[in-house]
Amino acid sequence: NRPNTRLLIQVTRGVVMGIITISIMLNSWTLLPGVFFDTRSVILSVGSLYFGAIPSLIMTAICGLFRFYQGGEGVWAALSVILCSSLIGLGWRFIRRSHLKDITAMELYLMGIVVHSAMLLSMLVMPFSTALGVLSDISLPVMMIYPLVTILLGKLMSNRLSRRQAERLLTESEQKFRRYVDFAPDGIFLADLAGNFRDVNPKACELTGYS
Repeated sequence: NRPNTRLLIQVTRGVVMGIITISIMLNSWTLLPGVFFDTRSVILSVGSLYFGAIPSLIMTAICGLFRFYQGGEGVWAALSVILCSSLIGLGWRFIRRSHLKDITAMELYLMGIVVHSAMLLSMLVMPFSTALGVLSDISLPVMMIYPLVTILLGKLMSNRLSRRQAERLLTESEQKFRRYVDFAPDGIFLADLAGNFRDVNPKACELTGYS
């Protein structure tokens, strides 16, 4: 059941991230008819970095199909951006091989630079004159702003991972302590500063005769 549960969680994450990305795409900035810009590259790269292959594949497919449905002159460039963003995030995850909760702002910024350099290169899929005009308009704001947004989203994700790990460790510690107390061969009495008993183990009940 556990592998099935993990798979269901991963699929759910991919679908949710795909829906979030579509909502962002619906509020895109239109540079030219059929040429839209938004932060899907950030969502896809950071989502792939933190969630892994299955969620990445699902959200990439959802975004790609939606962008293809939108059509327009920039559709192939947009599909290239979607694919490159996800692949770079996944590649970064694979190469890193260490705890993502420890990722630094500088590393996230560097990933943002790589992702959005690929994004700008993807514009060359369009006719050269159109691509040249688009690049002259978007290159500076994209390279100034989008890597910073990558840092913000990435640090939000790493903080979330840190909290989840801390909660898991606390739960494991409490469970371990409970097992030690319950199976101890001696009676254990836990009292507060006022001398009121808050907990006892089964051996203590056996020794005293109380429930």
